Amino acid sequence: MLQLRQGLFTGQSPFSHKVSGYFYTEGSKEIRMKIRDFTGVNGFQKKRARRSNTGSLIVLALAFLMVLVLILFFALSYVRTLGASSEQKTAIESAALTAARDMSQIVVDTKEFGLVGLSDSAPAQTIAAADNWFVPVRSINDIFATQRLDLLLATNMGDPFLEELVMQDRTAAIKALGQLVTTLQDAILPGGFGYNAKGVKVFPYQSAENSYKENQVRMTGGSKYVAGSLKLSLGCVDGGVGTAVLTPQPAGMGQVSSDQMISGYYKSEKNIKVGAVDFVFGSIGKNISLVNPSMFKETIPGLPYNVPAVVKAEADQIIYDNHNKAGSLVHAIAAAQTASNTNPKPSPGTLTVSFPDGKVPEIVDGKSLFSWDKMTGKKMDILASNNGDFPVSSGATIGSSIYPQPSWSKVPPEPSEVCKLAIYDWLRQCGSRVSIQSFETDFLNKALPYANKTVIWKAKDPKTFDPVAIGPVPEGVMYVFKLEPSGVFSLKSKVIKPFPLTVAGSGQLYAEMLEGETIDSSVPIWKHEKIALNILIDKGNPGKGYEKKETDIEGTDKYDLYVRDFVRQPGLKDGGIHAGEPMENPNVSKIFDKPLRTNVQLSKPQPNAIGYLLDRSTDSACGPDYGDGGIGAKPKGKGSPPTVTQQSDFGGNLDPPAPYTYFPLGPAGGAMRSSYTKPCVAVDIRFRRQIKVGELKVLLGDSDIGYVGEMLP
Repeated sequence: MLQLRQGLFTGQSPFSHKVSGYFYTEGSKEIRMKIRDFTGVNGFQKKRARRSNTGSLIVLALAFLMVLVLILFFALSYVRTLGASSEQKTAIESAALTAARDMSQIVVDTKEFGLVGLSDSAPAQTIAAADNWFVPVRSINDIFATQRLDLLLATNMGDPFLEELVMQDRTAAIKALGQLVTTLQDAILPGGFGYNAKGVKVFPYQSAENSYKENQVRMTGGSKYVAGSLKLSLGCVDGGVGTAVLTPQPAGMGQVSSDQMISGYYKSEKNIKVGAVDFVFGSIGKNISLVNPSMFKETIPGLPYNVPAVVKAEADQIIYDNHNKAGSLVHAIAAAQTASNTNPKPSPGTLTVSFPDGKVPEIVDGKSLFSWDKMTGKKMDILASNNGDFPVSSGATIGSSIYPQPSWSKVPPEPSEVCKLAIYDWLRQCGSRVSIQSFETDFLNKALPYANKTVIWKAKDPKTFDPVAIGPVPEGVMYVFKLEPSGVFSLKSKVIKPFPLTVAGSGQLYAEMLEGETIDSSVPIWKHEKIALNILIDKGNPGKGYEKKETDIEGTDKYDLYVRDFVRQPGLKDGGIHAGEPMENPNVSKIFDKPLRTNVQLSKPQPNAIGYLLDRSTDSACGPDYGDGGIGAKPKGKGSPPTVTQQSDFGGNLDPPAPYTYFPLGPAGGAMRSSYTKPCVAVDIRFRRQIKVGELKVLLGDSDIGYVGEMLP
């Protein structure tokens, strides 16, 4: 068998020349051939050497080129893989951010707070209430922050009743949170959706998947999204992040430690207690942003409750290359936190304390509204206006309330606790930016200045229409507490008269003293004697049915209390036609040089419209005659405007009727309510002084107690 072995050899020729060539062996016999002589006459050796070197370089160059091409091929494949991975990372992050954006828009219509979402929203282009004005959206974080602040105020005051009100609202907030989370969980499923504040459907899963696909289409080379692999999950950030809700001011009074806040904002996923009461905030930031997906947790162990506000997105992508025709499966994950708009609430609503008949001397500051001892042991009736604003809306009646009742110390409740409830509702309406220090100094302990002036009470004779000077009476005054953008309270006052009166807001709290209940004061008694007035005795003969009588009129030392709380029950479900929003009031807006449209007038009530009742005694649609001293008050006769009115802060059955401040209707299609930007009334606490009307009692159903009526300039 022939065995060949090939190789190179070098040696010396017989002519002493260096030679080289190839050889092979056949058994033990070595055969050399292709001998080359690299030396010889005329430079033959050098020429052969140059040719040999050139050939070797070509071989080496080709080998190097092949290696380089191979390296470049693998490098290109690696770079493409990196690029594809980077683009997939961009795609999944885009999907997470898109889902977080959509989730931030979703709202639920709760019975307890109205529209609630992860984000606050001003009442602009949102769902409109029945009166055609847009309603706001309350962030679940801001709801909890407001309750935490109000609990701090209540505990600082040492008031168990106010604490109970906070706990009642906190229970309602946990319920609203559950409703919101359920809606969000359903919305992030394939085909799921929720509704935004405009009532338009929002599809977080679909939006996130579309966003992912739009990014993955740009991936270099071959790749394919695994259909249906996108998964969205709702959860929290382990360790917490900064929220969009400021901690209470001043910082030293908020009971928030340094590890529970970030740059003055509450930190999420922390139990920030007030006493033994738990408060946890969700990871809802000021901006939608990515978070480390490794920190994502569906729930945080050890917390009393979770506010899941972070979305995690996962998806699979197949990336193809020349080495793996089947492709490589890559799983990508990203997470993003939702965000809340900042609702500045430029005018959350004022608290007005009204004394149309002169200031009660015992009400010296804010806390006197519930600490005055004469307000204890008395009884008030807690009511609501149903089917519109009483008494101006056609079909409106005063009856039982449908809003939640607190645990009153006594039933019927005392005036002091009714005032506390109204003040609490005003604070709740103000939100989470109230300064704790300012509440104490600028409300509770703020002195109510009063010039103790008198004004001549001039009335119009019902027959001749000539002015009749009855005599001096104390000048009326209204005090207005307003929350400024800085979180501190301001106080202003304005001279007022008994008219115009104010409606009871649809679906909201209206409270009055029960029949026979009065608040006794140390106010000096005034009396005007032998006032001559023409009195219409025979109403069927208005031209001749007058009789001139002389009568004494006396201002007593007894007061009735009326409370109108326009913000007790927020929302579209049970908040009435105005959804529990503050009411416009010209007296208030003028104080702050922000005039409103005219909303004081007289008109016949129309169905589903705002108007004024001309004669409740002949309009059965308005129901029983409340406001005239409480439930069970005996029927009253006609008043004699503008001299005196019945013992009613609705004016009674006056003919012509008393003017009212009312809620105006918004335009078709909706608009922003003026009360959002201009000072309006959230709560009015109103004291009416009883007067003895003497011979005028024939006009008041034989009742000798009434109120001062209209006062001419």
